Amino acid sequence: MTTMDSKMRDVYNRVRRDDPSLTMLNLHNACIGNQGAKDLGDALHSNTHLVVLFLDDNGISGSGCQALAAGMARHPALKFVFLSYNSVGNSGAAAITVALKENHIIQVLNLM
Repeated sequence: MTTMDSKMRDVYNRVRRDDPSLTMLNLHNACIGNQGAKDLGDALHSNTHLVVLFLDDNGISGSGCQALAAGMARHPALKFVFLSYNSVGNSGAAAITVALKENHIIQVLNLM
């Protein structure tokens, strides 16, 4: 396991543990890809404090967006999500659309 893998695992664990001091997560250009998006999407299910999520330019495509959308759908605090410079595609956009229909807390979603 590389140092970066270890650091990312620690970040996902903080999200999963619902660390109240973690209200903004900036993973801009962190190269998390679809697997990282899936890990983060899973972690979001147990999180209630994250408000701002920067995931710009991470190589996330449809399958990663689908996992993120599942975690975003019922998140009680997430207001700002930034996913620009990723290849969201039709399947990712459709999943995010469904999540936004369930989650009325999200105020800003940047896909461009």
